[in-house]
Amino acid sequence: MVPGELFIDAMMRTLGRDYYVSLLTAAAMHGAAHQAPQVFQVMVDRHVADRDIERVKLRFYANEYLDRMVVQERQVDTGRIRLATRETTVVDLVVHPDVAGGLSNVATVIAQIGDLDVPALARLASVRSRSVARRLGWLLERFRDDLDLEPLRAAAHTEDGYPTRLVRALAARGPIDTGWNLQINAPVEPDL
Repeated sequence: MVPGELFIDAMMRTLGRDYYVSLLTAAAMHGAAHQAPQVFQVMVDRHVADRDIERVKLRFYANEYLDRMVVQERQVDTGRIRLATRETTVVDLVVHPDVAGGLSNVATVIAQIGDLDVPALARLASVRSRSVARRLGWLLERFRDDLDLEPLRAAAHTEDGYPTRLVRALAARGPIDTGWNLQINAPVEPDL
């Protein structure tokens, strides 16, 4: 079985799609997954059908902001791949917790991913929405004690609007964290 990172770049070039490796796959490549991801997750500029090639399960997620997210080139045995930076990975995980094992798993990755550039996180979260900045800020405040979150707090516009729900799919109940203007409607328990 050939790992996804050895053929994803050639496949995306053949399909004519812009891409980067992201979510739990990128987290694992950055050393932040204590369990190997079951699928190879890729952000793309527009829809690409999921594929299973032998035992490699490729899952694609269209991202209209793909060209504004920060990626790095990573050397692999067959050439290079486009890999989400740590900051892009974390923002993508907060946007897509449903495909990352839930917010508790996202918190686990946040705790393990290593150095993060908070101004870069604030810029990337601002590309998405203030809700993303609020959720991300709250998670970082709880599960990282080594970061100055002021740039992210500014991006979260915590003084504006109604509270954001921590989990979008759940009802708006539970306490409000006024520091992030976030309604805590579910528990988050990382596996540390």
